[in-house]
Amino acid sequence: MDVESIQNQQQLPQRQKLAEGRQVCGNKDRSPGRAPLRVMEEATEFLDAVTVEGALRTSSHGGGSVVTEAFSDDEAAAVTPAFAASMIRHFSALDYGLFAAMLIVSASIGVYFGFFAKKKQNTTSEYLMGGKTMGIAPVAMSLIASYVSGITLLGVPGETYRYGTQFSTITFGSVLGGICGGVCFLPVFYRLQLNTSYEYLSIRFDRKVLLLGSFLFILTYLLYIPVVIYVPALALNQASGINIHLITPIVCLVCIFYTSLGGIKAVVWTDALQIVIMFGAMFAIIVTGNNNVGGFQTVWQRNKDADRLEFFNLTLDLTTRHTFWNTAFGCIFNWIYQCSVNQSMVQRFLVVQNISRARVLLVIAYTGIVSLTLISSYVGMQIFATYYDCDRLSTKIVGASDQLLPYFVMDVAGSLVGLPGLFMAGVFSAALSSMSTGLNSMAGVLYEYFVKPFMKVKPSEERASFIMKVMCVVIGVYCVLMVIVVQHLEGVIQVVWALEGISSGPMLSLFVSGMFIPWANATGTFIGGVTGLIVMGVICFGNQIAMSSGRLVFPKKPVSTEGCGLYFNGTNYPGMDAAITSTHFLEQAFVSNVTSTLVEEVAMEDVPWIFRISYTWYSPIGLLISLAVGLMATYIIGPTDPKDVHIDQLTPVVHRFFASRCKSDETQHRKEMNGRAEQAEVCDQEEINTLIQKKEFTFSINEDNGLDSKPAR
Repeated sequence: MDVESIQNQQQLPQRQKLAEGRQVCGNKDRSPGRAPLRVMEEATEFLDAVTVEGALRTSSHGGGSVVTEAFSDDEAAAVTPAFAASMIRHFSALDYGLFAAMLIVSASIGVYFGFFAKKKQNTTSEYLMGGKTMGIAPVAMSLIASYVSGITLLGVPGETYRYGTQFSTITFGSVLGGICGGVCFLPVFYRLQLNTSYEYLSIRFDRKVLLLGSFLFILTYLLYIPVVIYVPALALNQASGINIHLITPIVCLVCIFYTSLGGIKAVVWTDALQIVIMFGAMFAIIVTGNNNVGGFQTVWQRNKDADRLEFFNLTLDLTTRHTFWNTAFGCIFNWIYQCSVNQSMVQRFLVVQNISRARVLLVIAYTGIVSLTLISSYVGMQIFATYYDCDRLSTKIVGASDQLLPYFVMDVAGSLVGLPGLFMAGVFSAALSSMSTGLNSMAGVLYEYFVKPFMKVKPSEERASFIMKVMCVVIGVYCVLMVIVVQHLEGVIQVVWALEGISSGPMLSLFVSGMFIPWANATGTFIGGVTGLIVMGVICFGNQIAMSSGRLVFPKKPVSTEGCGLYFNGTNYPGMDAAITSTHFLEQAFVSNVTSTLVEEVAMEDVPWIFRISYTWYSPIGLLISLAVGLMATYIIGPTDPKDVHIDQLTPVVHRFFASRCKSDETQHRKEMNGRAEQAEVCDQEEINTLIQKKEFTFSINEDNGLDSKPAR
């Protein structure tokens, strides 16, 4: 009997099992009620059939004929994805040094503003508002850094790699949302001279609406910050091998330290430093990635050939994950929430003196945010262009899409000493800036609206500042512990936007009701906000449960593993057999794709339509539900008379319609704020005179009748 006959006889049981597996996976007559778990089990049986005693070796023999033979378990173990991933370079001493330097400098800024700055952070005004004397440049950079977290830098490339470029059209929505915020919302905050965005709710409505808005803000950030921490920790784990639960406490301790000590000034200046690192890291990656694949044209062409360049998907199906309509227009409301209502962002606008400067901040900030979003999307295109014929996800070399960028950096740029460290410093800078912003804002809101009203004796400014610092520490510890929960979620971009969707729509409805609808009353607005929160909570968590259980799967862009055997060959990784790796990775990819397809076909039918709605619609849906219920409740209870609403409490957009029907005299709130301003001017006059006498500063009146100061030459 010849060799081929012997081999065929030896492999007969495995071939029979392989045929059964193919029949299972190829059966198109599955009943709709068939459990997705059973489908996955059958796909696993198919994997066992394909791997035939662990693995198959493909080799060439005389005359060009190809036969296969089983190889040992030790040989099979040598070609696992873990082995392939372990061949990627890890951090050098310089990389660790750059990363440590970023943490040390950030902590040092907190120490400076906490102990050595002329104005210590021992009053609530200094701790939360920086005395409203900060310059445009650092605040604008802080705004960019506050929004662009590690989720953007790591999540957007992974999003683009798996689903194509449609997500990048979200930049249209960001521009429109920024314009709306600058025209409709921010002028009201400045006209009323507010310290927080939620203070408006108590002026326009009452305390219960104020508490609802504050609660929604705190809820959003308590869900958001743990994700912000986890994502870069996952990246550093991919690059260095350091355990995630060792990284997060150390990095968070640094953030808690400088935020609690230095207040808003430390947060702003560390943000300014960190945004420079972010841009530097991403530009370095782009240059290196382009050089690696052959330039921009190669990147574009490979994505085009794979049908990944998608910008104008005009389908009207609400369950389609990304379309032009839901990214460019559905996300407008989320952007309005971010820049016009969210205290962490509004707080940055309020630290400058007037609305003119705030609008300049808005333009600079959104230019930076849009730029980093597009850069991150392009990096995702680079990753696909690099691995276009050997997908790292389906071969299990990379465990999740959020780990693709750190893998890419270590693989492509690992030989450039220092670049991986710069990249990781940039990713963690993004995370630290978002976390510090959230900690500072949450501490202020918690103290002002949930602690201070219940204190029998009014605390001194120094004691109030100390209480907020303690709150920063407590919240920071909570966020570190929540990382344990976050690590079980999948797809950070969708998770974050979905969680924000729970509260962003209802929160926005409170301000829209107050600023656009003078008839809205407090009770009706409160009922609408609570209803929207409950409904969106059910939709969001139903969606996440369906996704985590594997019953809800969205179609991904096609990938290839045809070149894996060529990539993991003796040239790139000595000792690895190209035929072995090709067989192994193709089997892994085939079964992964079959499993995904089976689950998608069967499971989507089991998920209610409402849970399949794209997460990009959550904000507008929450807004509409809250407004509709709120207006109905207002009508039933009795609408507010516009004569009882001051015109300053309405957005300038509707002034022409209600100027004659609303109050226009100076409100009690304005009188109180003007009185505080006069007292502050009296208290600061002596310090100003001293500075003038020492010729350290010169002062002038700007076009908005504000006081400008600059160091004397």
